[in-house]
Order: sequence, then structure tokens, then C-alpha cells
Amino acid sequence: MFCLEPRDEMPAWEKEVREAIDEGIVINPSWGPKRVISDNGGVVGVEFVQCVSVFDDEGRYNPSFHEESTQVVETDRIIISVGQAPDMSFLSKDSQLERALWGALVVDENTLSTNIPGIFAGGDFTTGPTYVIRAIASGRRAALAIGKYLQNETGRIRIVDEKTDMEEESGLALDEETTEGKPRVKIELESARERVKDFREVEMGFTEEQARQEALRCLRCDLEEK
Repeated sequence: MFCLEPRDEMPAWEKEVREAIDEGIVINPSWGPKRVISDNGGVVGVEFVQCVSVFDDEGRYNPSFHEESTQVVETDRIIISVGQAPDMSFLSKDSQLERALWGALVVDENTLSTNIPGIFAGGDFTTGPTYVIRAIASGRRAALAIGKYLQNETGRIRIVDEKTDMEEESGLALDEETTEGKPRVKIELESARERVKDFREVEMGFTEEQARQEALRCLRCDLEEK
């Protein structure tokens, strides 16, 4: 894997970088692609040039390179990863759906309705890459909004906080007198040798005891940065 940033500036979680290295991924930092080399219509290599800096003095994305320092890597496959964007290919070019500057659909924050009656959208398609729980919440909100729309009801969407009948009283973190910090429970992973074989989930998850321990950790929301 090649990236523009030096190793200590890579925009990646350190945990995921370590896991990739454990799985045999070789990371080559501070290199940018200069040209793809082909032969008879097929890829045979990529020429990289050394990246000196990714941002300019004003902090703007403006990579600079040492043009004299290059290397050619032989390959027959290239996977380019430059971010995420919604796939709008299924929408016709003359679609009247209102879009944001960055390409996503514009929706009402409460009902997730678009500017076209009867069309709703949510999740990453409207917010961009974010947390899974936000996508789940938008799915529930959109379902309620669609139900109201089909029944010709108007008004804001209200999501009632309903507790499950399986709720158990296990105490609250704030009930404890101790102020000692509690580290996050470490999740065990499948061995690197095994997890490179397929795309199944590799995190083992919590045992019941670990789940309770993690749920009771106080995140100290009362603390304020001075």
C-alpha cells in the first residue's frame, strides 16, 4: 500500500494500521502515483514519485514532490482509495432532486424528505461518511415519516424513547464512589493468519462479563477541559 503521507501523519486509526501490518500488508508512506504503466491494454506497473509534503504552509491540500526520486512497482492490479461519495448513477441527469454542493441529496432534517414529494433519503447518502448508528437512526426516522406521508398526516416526527421489557437493573457508573479511570475492554481478534483468508467478522466480541464491565465504565461527561 502506498500513501502520500509520512507514517506518523497517515489519516488512519493506529489500531487498524497495526492490524494491517500483522496481516502482511507492506505500507510505503510518502509516495504518490505519477503514472500507470500498461502493456497491450493491461496494467503492468505503477511509477511512484516521492512526496515531500502533503499540505502547504497555509494548511491546504497541495502535495509537493521530489521529482528526481521515483520508483517503479510491477503489478497487475491497482485498487485506488481516495475517499467516499454517494453513487448517483441511478438518477437521471434531468432529475429535479435538490443536491448539496458536495453531491448528496438535500433533505429535511426532521422528516428526511427531499424536495420531491414522496421521495425520502437518509444515511451516508445525505450526511456523507459518518457513524453506523446515525444511519440506523435515519432509517427509523424515515420509516416513521413515510408512514405519516402515506396516511396524509402532517407535523414533525417524534421518536419515543421506549425501553425494552428485557431491561435489567445493573447499576450506574455514577453510583460508584471511585474516580479511578477504567480502560476500555480489549476486544480479541482472530489470528492474522486466519483473518486474511476471507471477509468474515474477525472481532470476537464481548463475553457477558466484559459487556457489563464496558457498559458500567463512566466516561466522565462532567469533566470540562480548562
